[in-house]
This record gives sequence, C-alpha cells and structure tokens, in this order.
Amino acid sequence: FAEELFFRGYIQTRLNETFNKHFRKFLGFEVEYGWGLIITAVIFGVVHIFGGINPFKGTYAIKPFYVFIAISATFFGLLFGVIREKTGDIWACSILHGTWDFFWILIFMPSNATISGITMFIGFFIVFGILFEKFLSSDHIARRLSN
Repeated sequence: FAEELFFRGYIQTRLNETFNKHFRKFLGFEVEYGWGLIITAVIFGVVHIFGGINPFKGTYAIKPFYVFIAISATFFGLLFGVIREKTGDIWACSILHGTWDFFWILIFMPSNATISGITMFIGFFIVFGILFEKFLSSDHIARRLSN
C-alpha cells in the first residue's frame, strides 16, 4: 500500500497537475492520461533496479535479474497508473500490487526460479491480464465514473 500511496497517490497526482492529459487510449482501453502517468511509471521501475543492493550483506552489484525487475516494474507501473486514472483512487492498484507481490514471492522465492516457478509465473501473468481487461472494461467503472 505504501508504494501505491507514494507513487500513484502522491507523485502521479502531482505530475498530473503539471502535465495535461492528452492521451486517450492505453492498450486499446479508453482512458485519459498524460505524461504524469508515464514519468511515474519510469521512476517506479528505476527504483526497483536497486533491489539487489544491500549494504548489510555487502552486495552492491546490479544484476541482470534486477534489470528485468525494473523493466517489469515500469510496465506494471503503467498498468497500475492506468487503473488509478480510470478509477480515481489507489485502492484497486494497491490490491492488485499486493496480489502481484504475494504471487511473485510465492512462485520465485522458494523455488529459485525453477521451470515450474516460471510456468506458474506465466500462468499468473495471463490470469492477471484477463482480470486487468475485465476490470477496465467493467460496468462497475462506467457506473462509478458517471456519478
């Protein structure tokens, strides 16, 4: 919740006050957004590249795995940002982000990225995509925006 509160709740909101929302679609979905969302997603991704740096363990190298994490975080930062723009709040983003982190830990931490873990990750990614599509195209969003 803290990441979403900071990135989508504070940074994206402040940047949206500075930049106009002149984009109208994202991955085929009708949503109004601007450079505030894109800049926030990039910052969100860059922050995640430092996950491999741990001064308490004496590790200071940025490994390729963390570059992958940063690229993924940027992409998901875009998705979470779109959800925030579409809904007007950070609750849905926080729930999806928490779910994503939970499954990421569940799948990769115990198995150290084995084939079964990667297969589960791909399956979860597909399910996440389907839920994302259903969420953004749902009548719930249309009703909420019309109020």
